[in-house]
Amino acid sequence: MNMADYLSRGASPFSTEEWASIDAAVVNAAKTVLVGRKFIPLFGPVGAGTFVVPKDKLVEGEGNIIGSSGKTFIPLNTLYRDFVYPWRDIQFFEENNLPLDTNRASYAATLLAAEEDKLIFYGDDSRGIEGILNANGKLEYAISNWQDGSAYDDIVNALALLRSKYMVGPYVLVVSPVLYAALNKTYKDTPYLESERIENLGVKIYQSPVLKDNDGFIVSTGSQNMDLVIGQDMITSFLETTDMNHYFRVFEIIGLRVKNPESIVALKYKGEV
Repeated sequence: MNMADYLSRGASPFSTEEWASIDAAVVNAAKTVLVGRKFIPLFGPVGAGTFVVPKDKLVEGEGNIIGSSGKTFIPLNTLYRDFVYPWRDIQFFEENNLPLDTNRASYAATLLAAEEDKLIFYGDDSRGIEGILNANGKLEYAISNWQDGSAYDDIVNALALLRSKYMVGPYVLVVSPVLYAALNKTYKDTPYLESERIENLGVKIYQSPVLKDNDGFIVSTGSQNMDLVIGQDMITSFLETTDMNHYFRVFEIIGLRVKNPESIVALKYKGEV
């Protein structure tokens, strides 16, 4: 079965041009939300029918030869959001010779993109899915109250922790909107923002709305440390027509593969930020 078959677009009420507008709307909406894909290398697509991908555990053995002590298998997860077009809406666009309003597809893609980042960052312990912040073997650093102007000092120390594990960058810092706001204050008695001083260390900063208020992490990027495996990239399929309403699904099949958890420093703070 090829992709055109399982998307069932031929059974939908939309023309090729209308499907193109839906595809463009989905991609554009997802790009405004997705953060993980900005720094995690992509691997694939490996195919929608792929359920797992292998991951080696590398070790230095006899004679200083690098090899694998075994394989684990990372599941690829199907994420989706559905939306519906009532038949009268489509009739209105056609009768008035108007372009299709793709707002429903855009909103579905926005929610799906947020779910993707949440899975990448937090994983899902209940299903045994590993993310950045629940990865076994990750490093941790206890941060101070960033409202007091301590963010720069904390990041310097977190970078030192990464470098002690031979993680030499490039570095990316991802924080919640609350922590990001704290970065946009001047550092102590200097005229520079904390974010500016951190970026001068060679650290790219992102904020993500899926992170909880006090959560953040810094990673040494590169496909040798982690990648995002794509089974099927985000796309829209036609589901069915019921009671004259037309149902669609935006979906993707993905899995985060953390190859070296020591490339991650989870920033932990137990008090009020």
